[in-house]
Amino acid sequence: MERLLNIVSGFSVVLFLFVLVSLRRAHIRVEYSVSWLAACVALFAASRFPGALDWFTRLIGLSDAAVALLIMVL
Repeated sequence: MERLLNIVSGFSVVLFLFVLVSLRRAHIRVEYSVSWLAACVALFAASRFPGALDWFTRLIGLSDAAVALLIMVL
C-alpha cells in the first residue's frame, strides 16, 4: 500500500506541474486549471494522509483503501 501511495503522490506532483506549464503556455484556460489543480491537491492529500483516505473509503462504502484511491485517480 505504501508503494501505491508514493506512486500516486508522484503522479499528483507531475500532474500539478503539467497543469501549471500548460496554463503558462496558454494551452488551457484559467477556469479549467483551477479544477485540475484542486484534483491534484486532493490526490496528494489522500496519498499523504492515510486518515483522510480511510475516511473517504468508509464514505463510499468500500473495504479496501487501495481501491478507493484508484477510484479517485480515475
